[in-house]
Amino acid sequence: FKYMFTKNIKILASGWATRPRGNFNYFGSIVEFNLGQGKVMNFGSIGWANSIAKNDHIVKTIISNAIKYIQT
Repeated sequence: FKYMFTKNIKILASGWATRPRGNFNYFGSIVEFNLGQGKVMNFGSIGWANSIAKNDHIVKTIISNAIKYIQT
């Protein structure tokens, strides 16, 4: 499954994340890819909902820009 979208994936945002053993890895945290005739935008599992609930201005801007991007 992890290689299923590598040919048509577009990384829109990325960053460093800590793995369970303390290692750091660089991840695509927001990605876009085509699936069938549709388009998917995946925000991963990095706690967006918690940041929005805490009224984080940067995360609100990212989500707002992503929605605008999808609508175009």
